[in-house]
Amino acid sequence: MKRTISFFLLLLITLNQPLFAACEVAKIKKQQDGTYSYPVDCHADYGRLKKVEVEREKQVALLNKTIELKDLALDTSLKRVEIWQKSTYKVEDRLLKFERNSDTMKWIYFGLGILTMSAAVHGASKIK
Repeated sequence: MKRTISFFLLLLITLNQPLFAACEVAKIKKQQDGTYSYPVDCHADYGRLKKVEVEREKQVALLNKTIELKDLALDTSLKRVEIWQKSTYKVEDRLLKFERNSDTMKWIYFGLGILTMSAAVHGASKIK
């Protein structure tokens, strides 16, 4: 995703740069030795384009860093959600275990109560 955005930004920068130049192509003359001679306004336009290119490269670098930080923030938030889900499941399991143990303990207390009453009745009958 980051590379795609960077590619489109660089493509946009590359395609838009010739639009900023006011140099007329007809004024460029080819020399006999294979080099070209450019008018002064073409050199000035090139200097402005280079300055803009440097600034745009900085902007692209900042945008890439912003995208990396956004991805890091999303990863961190997803990890927090996973931790929250795990802790929620653990707490729910503990509560269910406590409820099951609570029902079991009620039956155990009921049985112990009956045994205690039986022992008390048996002990009272031996006192006579």
